[in-house]
Amino acid sequence: MFYKIKLEKKARRFISKLDSQIKKKVITKINSLEQSPFPKNKSHILDLAGNSMLCELSIEKIRVYYTIENQFVVIENIEYDGVVSVLDGKLNHKSGNKSYPNQKKYIKKIKRIFKFLRK
Repeated sequence: MFYKIKLEKKARRFISKLDSQIKKKVITKINSLEQSPFPKNKSHILDLAGNSMLCELSIEKIRVYYTIENQFVVIENIEYDGVVSVLDGKLNHKSGNKSYPNQKKYIKKIKRIFKFLRK
Protein backbone atom coordinates (compact mmCIF):
# COMPACT_ATOMS: atom_id res chain seq x y z
CA MET A 1 0.00 0.00 0.00
CA PHE A 2 1.39 3.38 -1.00
CA TYR A 3 0.58 6.64 0.73
CA LYS A 4 0.45 10.03 -0.95
CA ILE A 5 2.66 12.73 0.60
CA LYS A 6 1.38 16.28 1.07
CA LEU A 7 3.80 19.04 2.11
CA GLU A 8 2.35 22.00 3.98
CA LYS A 9 3.59 25.47 2.98
CA LYS A 10 5.65 25.90 6.17
CA ALA A 11 7.46 22.60 5.54
CA ARG A 12 8.17 23.49 1.89
CA ARG A 13 9.71 26.81 2.96
CA PHE A 14 11.93 25.09 5.53
CA ILE A 15 13.20 22.58 2.96
CA SER A 16 13.91 25.30 0.41
CA LYS A 17 16.24 27.06 2.87
CA LEU A 18 18.39 24.00 3.59
CA ASP A 19 21.77 23.48 1.96
CA SER A 20 21.86 20.90 -0.82
CA GLN A 21 23.39 17.99 1.12
CA ILE A 22 20.90 18.11 3.98
CA LYS A 23 18.03 18.88 1.61
CA LYS A 24 18.78 15.70 -0.32
CA LYS A 25 18.70 13.59 2.88
CA VAL A 26 15.44 15.17 4.05
CA ILE A 27 13.71 14.67 0.70
CA THR A 28 14.89 11.05 0.50
CA LYS A 29 13.58 10.28 4.01
CA ILE A 30 10.27 12.04 3.32
CA ASN A 31 9.85 10.07 0.07
CA SER A 32 10.45 6.83 1.99
CA LEU A 33 7.29 7.62 3.98
CA GLU A 34 5.24 6.74 0.88
CA GLN A 35 5.93 3.05 1.46
CA SER A 36 6.21 2.84 5.24
CA PRO A 37 4.96 5.89 7.18
CA PHE A 38 4.45 4.09 10.50
CA PRO A 39 7.40 4.54 12.89
CA LYS A 40 9.09 1.37 14.11
CA ASN A 41 9.93 3.06 17.42
CA LYS A 42 6.75 3.79 19.38
CA SER A 43 8.31 6.86 20.99
CA HIS A 44 8.06 8.58 17.58
CA ILE A 45 4.26 8.30 17.71
CA LEU A 46 3.30 11.54 19.41
CA ASP A 47 -0.51 11.42 19.38
CA LEU A 48 -3.46 9.33 18.23
CA ALA A 49 -6.79 10.98 17.48
CA GLY A 50 -9.56 9.19 15.62
CA ASN A 51 -8.25 8.03 12.25
CA SER A 52 -5.10 10.16 12.33
CA MET A 53 -1.72 9.61 13.93
CA LEU A 54 0.86 12.33 14.67
CA CYS A 55 4.43 11.09 14.21
CA GLU A 56 7.98 12.39 14.28
CA LEU A 57 10.82 11.54 11.90
CA SER A 58 14.41 12.29 12.96
CA ILE A 59 16.94 13.20 10.29
CA GLU A 60 20.23 14.13 11.97
CA LYS A 61 19.41 17.41 13.76
CA ILE A 62 16.09 17.96 11.99
CA ARG A 63 12.66 16.81 13.13
CA VAL A 64 9.83 16.20 10.64
CA TYR A 65 6.33 16.18 12.16
CA TYR A 66 3.64 14.50 10.10
CA THR A 67 0.18 13.00 10.36
CA ILE A 68 -1.04 9.81 8.77
CA GLU A 69 -4.66 10.13 7.65
CA ASN A 70 -6.33 7.48 5.48
CA GLN A 71 -4.13 7.27 2.34
CA PHE A 72 -2.16 10.48 3.04
CA VAL A 73 1.00 11.44 4.89
CA VAL A 74 0.73 15.16 5.63
CA ILE A 75 4.04 16.84 6.54
CA GLU A 76 2.87 19.47 9.02
CA ASN A 77 6.13 21.02 10.19
CA ILE A 78 9.89 20.62 9.93
CA GLU A 79 12.26 22.23 12.44
CA TYR A 80 15.66 21.96 14.03
CA ASP A 81 16.10 20.02 17.25
CA GLY A 82 16.72 22.44 20.13
CA VAL A 83 15.40 25.73 21.40
CA VAL A 84 16.86 29.23 21.19
CA SER A 85 16.66 31.21 24.42
CA VAL A 86 16.18 34.68 22.99
CA LEU A 87 15.05 36.47 26.13
CA ASP A 88 18.27 35.72 27.99
CA GLY A 89 20.37 36.46 24.93
CA LYS A 90 22.07 33.07 25.21
CA LEU A 91 22.09 30.07 22.92
CA ASN A 92 21.72 26.52 24.04
CA HIS A 93 24.03 23.75 22.89
CA LYS A 94 21.88 22.79 19.90
CA SER A 95 21.15 26.08 18.20
CA GLY A 96 22.93 29.06 16.78
CA ASN A 97 26.22 27.36 16.12
CA LYS A 98 27.91 26.40 12.86
CA SER A 99 25.95 23.16 12.52
CA TYR A 100 22.69 25.13 12.33
CA PRO A 101 23.43 27.84 9.75
CA ASN A 102 19.80 28.61 8.93
CA GLN A 103 18.86 29.14 12.57
CA LYS A 104 21.91 31.27 13.36
CA LYS A 105 21.11 34.00 10.85
CA TYR A 106 17.72 34.70 12.48
CA ILE A 107 18.86 34.89 16.09
CA LYS A 108 19.99 38.55 15.95
CA LYS A 109 16.74 39.55 14.27
CA ILE A 110 14.65 37.74 16.90
CA LYS A 111 16.66 39.32 19.73
CA ARG A 112 15.97 42.81 18.32
CA ILE A 113 12.24 42.08 18.16
CA PHE A 114 12.17 40.87 21.77
CA LYS A 115 14.15 43.90 22.98
CA PHE A 116 11.64 46.17 21.23
CA LEU A 117 8.68 44.34 22.80
CA ARG A 118 10.15 44.55 26.34
CA LYS A 119 10.38 48.37 26.21
